[in-house]
Amino acid sequence: MTDQDPRAAAPGKRWGWIVLALVAGLLVLLLTGLHHGVCNDSSDPALSSCESGPVLGVAGTWLAWIAYALFLGFCAWRVARRR
Repeated sequence: MTDQDPRAAAPGKRWGWIVLALVAGLLVLLLTGLHHGVCNDSSDPALSSCESGPVLGVAGTWLAWIAYALFLGFCAWRVARRR
């Protein structure tokens, strides 16, 4: 019998959670950082207009970052638990 905790994992698994959290963060940053725009041209300059905003919308951006914060907390808990 060994004296090691059976829940303790190899250091490689700890790095896996760290890398997963970083990749997820980059994905959320990419999704919320991209913007799209639409322009409607008219022969009358007063009727021409342009709109732009985040691809996910304002509410989607908030939800994406909140979900990432929860996921980051979960990953941090997994990394800390493995020590």
